[in-house]
Amino acid sequence: MMTRYLTSASLGVTMTLGLLYLMHILIDTGKAVGTDPVKGPDLAWILPPTEDLPPQLDERIEPPPPPMIPPTNRAPESTESSGTGTGVSISLKQPESARPKFGPPAFTDGPLVNIVRVQPAYPMRALTQNIEGYVTVGFDVSPEGSVINVFVLDSSHTLFEKSAIEAAYRFRFKSRVVDGVPVGTTGLRNRFRFKIDK
Repeated sequence: MMTRYLTSASLGVTMTLGLLYLMHILIDTGKAVGTDPVKGPDLAWILPPTEDLPPQLDERIEPPPPPMIPPTNRAPESTESSGTGTGVSISLKQPESARPKFGPPAFTDGPLVNIVRVQPAYPMRALTQNIEGYVTVGFDVSPEGSVINVFVLDSSHTLFEKSAIEAAYRFRFKSRVVDGVPVGTTGLRNRFRFKIDK
């Protein structure tokens, strides 16, 4: 058994040394491979002559000027939502003599703008009983634009109140800006209408 291992090991070493010696001889006597430039196919019959191509122009295109934003004289005094309830009423007045000021958007004075309106979820109990109605909520807007202090002013049925309050808290606003500083707004209201689509 031991002689078999020794014989196979010595044969392996002999073969390896023999192959290394053969490779050394082939490298010394062989031609270098890959030194000739590779010739590609002649495509002159496919491509048009360069004299026929139009000259390339190096023109720089300037971007168009930014669009002018029309001034808003007044914010809507009240809006009423219909359907499943998405409207917001904002009681803001801008003086008639106010002119828009142009500059960086973060520092320009501006009215309160509703960015995100959320539809309230129709309560399942009211839906199964075919009850329709409305809820009027009052709320304030913080300087960061989030809704705070939501309360129910009027409702046709108490089933809708929780859903309306949750929807009002998810509204987002771009706060009113005065002298470059965002300020909160109080005394806003919104009416959500709950109607079953038939």
